[in-house]
Amino acid sequence: MRLYLYALVACFGIVGIVSGLKPEWFKEVLFGFLGPASVGFFTIRLFSKFDKMSHDIVRKWMMISFGLKMLIYPIYFIIIIKVYSFSPYPFVFSFAGFFIGLHILEAIVLQTKSKIK
Repeated sequence: MRLYLYALVACFGIVGIVSGLKPEWFKEVLFGFLGPASVGFFTIRLFSKFDKMSHDIVRKWMMISFGLKMLIYPIYFIIIIKVYSFSPYPFVFSFAGFFIGLHILEAIVLQTKSKIK
């Protein structure tokens, strides 16, 4: 969990750097960060409730969380693009970058948490 929190701080630093270079992209990059960060954080919190998980339990909960993510992300995209008026390209690129990076880190954290041998 601590590793994921450090990564969130680093990602928020990236948001700050990008918004310093291109201030007009601040909202796009911030909203591209908030979606994957919040969903990943809640997934890690869900899995941190268990001390030791077997491989079958990890697989079951990963499938459930994957299904929920496939429902949450399109709703998030629709709300962001329909409600807020901004340039979609910085949002999509920042979302994709943070999505990939944070989900790789989420997999690493969950693998070490589950103690799969």
